[in-house]
Amino acid sequence: SLVTLSLHTFLKATEEWYFETDYPNHNHPASEDPQAHFKNHHLTPDQYTKVKTLTQAGLKPAEML
Repeated sequence: SLVTLSLHTFLKATEEWYFETDYPNHNHPASEDPQAHFKNHHLTPDQYTKVKTLTQAGLKPAEML
């Protein structure tokens, strides 16, 4: 079945953003794997150093894989 979703964002006089939705349900069950959450995706210090070195060497992101 098709669900119509209405989203609204407003910039108030205070210059703060807020979010409203007419359908406050999620479209999938909660993830059981913490790595599925974006906030848990961080480079280790060694990975960060490697990416920095490769970037300074002129490699593009696709070439670092």
